[in-house]
Amino acid sequence: MKVRVKFTKTGPVKFIGHLDVMRYFQKALRRADFSMKLTEGFSPHPVMSFAAPLALGDTSECEYMDVELLSVTHSDRMRDELNAVMAEGIEVLSVRLLPEGAKNAMSSTAVIDSRVRFRQGMEPFGRIPGYPDREAFFSGINDFLLSDEVTIVKTGKKGEIRKNVKPFIRSWISETDAFFLSADVRETFVNPKHILQAYASSLELDLDPLSLTSHRVELYTEIDGSMITLEDVGQVF
Repeated sequence: MKVRVKFTKTGPVKFIGHLDVMRYFQKALRRADFSMKLTEGFSPHPVMSFAAPLALGDTSECEYMDVELLSVTHSDRMRDELNAVMAEGIEVLSVRLLPEGAKNAMSSTAVIDSRVRFRQGMEPFGRIPGYPDREAFFSGINDFLLSDEVTIVKTGKKGEIRKNVKPFIRSWISETDAFFLSADVRETFVNPKHILQAYASSLELDLDPLSLTSHRVELYTEIDGSMITLEDVGQVF
């Protein structure tokens, strides 16, 4: 049987990479004495998968891990048992039993909600004519995203890649101190940091990528034409 674990990633552990998080949970599941299904072969390991990997340095309140178990007890009890062995910054929010045939968290993720802010002391406000403060800067994003195209630039092995991500933007909110984005990630991953960088470029501002920090708010999947959270796919047991 397969369960879905929802957990946070905040504080110091935001600097731990995705592969290390995978290894961490393998050890945590053993410490919590979970009865896990293992792969076959010379090097057996737990059958588990994670939703869209979080970028190093970013935080989240909605990370998801699917793991196959040989037995389960009770949702709340298993959540508490995992939290008893968690490190600071990782808190298990829920454990849900997935229905038979459910897609894993990675392949079923359709929409990601995120919020982007500037790191303290690295804000560009006051350096751009007409954008003297935080509120003016973020309010200007509305006009930028209402245009027909929102082109972001990625640097890959073959050089710069330009892509119009406007079709994948579902909604956004320009807050007083942050930028909230809801994006469809089924065809291409839309990084809210890249959008903020594109907006800054439209103001002739070269924005340092390290000046931005992203916080993941929620992940959704589409079932029967409706968007529901990855958590709500599973059931309390």
